[in-house]
Amino acid sequence: MFSLNTNSAIVRLSLPANGVTLRNLTPELMGFSISGPASRAIVAALADEDLSGDALPFLAARTMRVGSSEAVVGRISLTGELGYEIV
Repeated sequence: MFSLNTNSAIVRLSLPANGVTLRNLTPELMGFSISGPASRAIVAALADEDLSGDALPFLAARTMRVGSSEAVVGRISLTGELGYEIV
């Protein structure tokens, strides 16, 4: 398994000489996932946007208000069920 430092080093080797900056945002962000049959209803009760399958299909992500915060919500699930990752 690669560490964050190893992954960063590999990416840095691929960057063009000018115009691109790589910055580690790990200390500034946190994320969590909600999965299962009730996940859409739970997130929809907190979000200000349509989370239907047509509006946010599988593997799509977009910025929206969730509770009192701006967040990136992705319709991603590693469990095989409906799920969202919120960062």
